[in-house]
Amino acid sequence: MSLYLAAHTLLRILANPFWLPVALGKMANLLKDTGVAGFKQYLFGEYLPRNYLLKTRYSLREPTPSVYEKVAPLLPDGFFRDKQAYSARGFTCKPRILVIRSGAMGDVLLATPIIRKLHQDREGYCEIDVVTRYPEVFANSPYVRAVLTRKLLKKQRRAYDLIINLDMVLERNKAVHVTDSYALYAHGVTDYDKQPELFPGEGDSAQVRALTSGFVQGYIVAHNRRDPTQAYRNVDETLWKQLLEDLSVYGLPILQVGLPGLDIALQGAGLMDFRNRLSLQQLQLLIADARLFVGTDAGPLHVAATTSTPIVSFFTLAHHDARKPLRASMDERFIPITPELDCYGCNQDNPLPWGGFSCRRGDNACSGAFSMDKARAACVHLGKLLDSL
Repeated sequence: MSLYLAAHTLLRILANPFWLPVALGKMANLLKDTGVAGFKQYLFGEYLPRNYLLKTRYSLREPTPSVYEKVAPLLPDGFFRDKQAYSARGFTCKPRILVIRSGAMGDVLLATPIIRKLHQDREGYCEIDVVTRYPEVFANSPYVRAVLTRKLLKKQRRAYDLIINLDMVLERNKAVHVTDSYALYAHGVTDYDKQPELFPGEGDSAQVRALTSGFVQGYIVAHNRRDPTQAYRNVDETLWKQLLEDLSVYGLPILQVGLPGLDIALQGAGLMDFRNRLSLQQLQLLIADARLFVGTDAGPLHVAATTSTPIVSFFTLAHHDARKPLRASMDERFIPITPELDCYGCNQDNPLPWGGFSCRRGDNACSGAFSMDKARAACVHLGKLLDSL
């Protein structure tokens, strides 16, 4: 922190030699007039957000009517109309919509119902572009015209009629479901089909079938993180190993998915390493044909939510009501496993409007405070594992 502040101060001074005396004078006045509390309010409530939060810049310009009048004689008839006019209702120019959600992958996936509704509410008569770091979420989507990075967005000259910025929306509304927070900001309503979706492409089904053709009685898909930067979200590895070993006695292969170095793949009877072998769309197909998905609050959980497969998932700092699968009439196919601690779901009380978080207890106890008997019973029940014996 000290190094960061020193670098920040140096850069400010290089940009403006008068910045330091002005800043010191303002800080002294704030401390004198409002005390330490007032200074903190200014620093975190005004200065840092104004200078360091991501900003959306709009260019609100349009040609004058005289410009159209001058160029019109040079253009062919119908130039300013859509080539495929929406004749049924008389519209001749499709609304251009930009949706922004940078990350993370699971949070981007939970924005897919928002885009679907934008498209459906206009009966398909619109063009939707998305800005994200995870373009793979929108591969083959019939609702999206183009997926852009922020860098590409800055370079293009395309005008938009509607811009929906979902960055920082869930971060500022932690007590409600992620998709509900998106829905309120985008549509003003939350009562509609909010199940996320992915769209497999040609060849995806054949590739998944080739990988699973030998699993005659079916299989289980499992996912757990080994992320040192978010230790509070990982299920304790000893408990996780115990659960998978308990499930392996039912004779079904357990396919462990995710990424090497970030996600766990244990070794043992019936345990198979499927990490880094599938695209998101292929992972969806793999889970869709599984007897059960068992995992944690991470991206693969939300991929599983695009299917009807039974889900057992562990939750820690984020309450399951804010992250659970939203699947119409399928509540009975989901069982959350929660830590037996009073501080469960503490992220709802986190005042910081961003993802950074640390355990207030200091021990990440929630990652190991699960009843594995309950977890095992939930898996056996939803996966109908007794039928495989």
